[in-house]
Amino acid sequence: MLGDDRPAWTHHALLPGGNLGEHGVDLAGFIAELQARHPEQPAALPSRLAHAYGSVAAELLARPAGDEIAPGLFERELQYLVDHEWARSAEDVLWRRSKLGLHYTAAQQAAVARWLDAR
Repeated sequence: MLGDDRPAWTHHALLPGGNLGEHGVDLAGFIAELQARHPEQPAALPSRLAHAYGSVAAELLARPAGDEIAPGLFERELQYLVDHEWARSAEDVLWRRSKLGLHYTAAQQAAVARWLDAR
């Protein structure tokens, strides 16, 4: 292809958060570990974060949550999306990156937009 004879490198490349094997557990085990380590969190949050961010969920849960901007969506996650995934708008966060827009009311979506606009 276009004269590039280098071997493919992506076959074994991991995406950010894709290194659960380094934790010695599968996804279900990782979620159970997160829930045990963070009992103060809403019960479904470690699972949602692990499914969305893989091993990065552990880093997110270790940070102060900040305010809950919409149900189950805290400032720390929004800040992560801005800093590491270059999210710039509520539409980007709620529809392209998380699909949380499927579950939020118009008022909850507007709260996310206000938080991002204030940045």
